[in-house]
Amino acid sequence: MTKYEKHKSSKIVAKAQKHAQLNRAFMAFVEGVEIATGARISLTPSETSNPLLSAEQAADYLNVAAKTLANWRSIGSGPEYRKIGGRCLYPQAALIAFVEKRKVSSTSQYRSMSTEVVGMNND
Repeated sequence: MTKYEKHKSSKIVAKAQKHAQLNRAFMAFVEGVEIATGARISLTPSETSNPLLSAEQAADYLNVAAKTLANWRSIGSGPEYRKIGGRCLYPQAALIAFVEKRKVSSTSQYRSMSTEVVGMNND
């Protein structure tokens, strides 16, 4: 692993740790509100609370380059998006669905999935 790769890897780990810390704090806050009010708070994203993310934000969310999203759009294999005013915007729910659809438990599953994505294995 090069020095650059180690640096990038450590930044990703630090970002993930910060995200986990914020998530724990938020969940503790929600739990406190639920206890205080006796009401259940739903954290499931809905269409009304589903922000549209720019290509750069979506790329950051997926941990890929914005150019990768552009390539996926051109071959029709990436997450669904909306074209508004010349901009490509991604519903957050579409990004979550895109990630969930790619769950694998072995490298052979990933290999077969990646060939289907680019249209090489269309039986």
